Parts: sequence; structure tokens; C-alpha cells
Amino acid sequence: MSVAVELVPAEIPGTPVGVMATGAAALALARRLLEREDTALAGLRGVHQGRSGLAILGHVETLPWVDGVVYLCRGEDAPELLWPSAWRPTVAPAVLFQALRRAFPTLGWPGALVMAGDGLTVWPLGGAVQVDRDVLATWLREAA
Repeated sequence: MSVAVELVPAEIPGTPVGVMATGAAALALARRLLEREDTALAGLRGVHQGRSGLAILGHVETLPWVDGVVYLCRGEDAPELLWPSAWRPTVAPAVLFQALRRAFPTLGWPGALVMAGDGLTVWPLGGAVQVDRDVLATWLREAA
């Protein structure tokens, strides 16, 4: 049996615990991060999706605010599954996470459920490491 999963607008947006972006927004996100002091970067973890995407995890107060990015939240009953904070899944997050974990056992959880084209995709976030200025600058040069 299969169940259709959608992201629908949330009545109350979730508290952001991460931010992700692709394309020009990812470049702007990297530039904004590089404007920060090293101490401000210390509380953030990041992971890139090749040269096309960037995801940053941290407390809401430490996340950079950049036009065109997607802020991610999580539910208390599924802390390993993130989704856009202005949206909510149509399936209970805990049930959805278990199904996704079975479908993608090697993903590297946590993961972010995001809209892609006319469907949904899951970005692996398990490889997120502390944001390093030199690594971020190299990624930006190669992605630009």
C-alpha cells in the first residue's frame, strides 16, 4: 500500500533549525556566512549537495537570513526529519520518517524533505560538519 505525501501550508510556521538553498540563493547564503566572524560560524554545521546546494544547521538565532532560501524545521516526534518551516507534511512526521528511513536506509540521517519540481525529495544532512571558513570559501569559488 502506498500513501501520497504532500507538503501543505502550515497554520503556524515551525521554528527553523536549518536553512538550505540551491543556485543563486546558495551562493548568497555562502557569502553571508563568510561575512561572519569565526566565533559566529562555530555554532553552525553545514553540508553541500555538490556545487548546486548548501544546507546549514543551527539554532534559530544563529541562522543567516537570506532571500530565496528555505528554512527548515522539525517535529518533536521525528527529530531526524526536517521540512520547510512554512509547510507541514500531510502524514504524521514520525510515520513519514520511519517510511523514509526504510526506503533510504543509507541516506545519512537526518534528512530534509523538500519540494523539488512537482514532487518531493530528501536531502541527506547526516554529513553536516562545523562550518569552516576555508572550506566554505572553496565551495563558493567552485560553485560560482
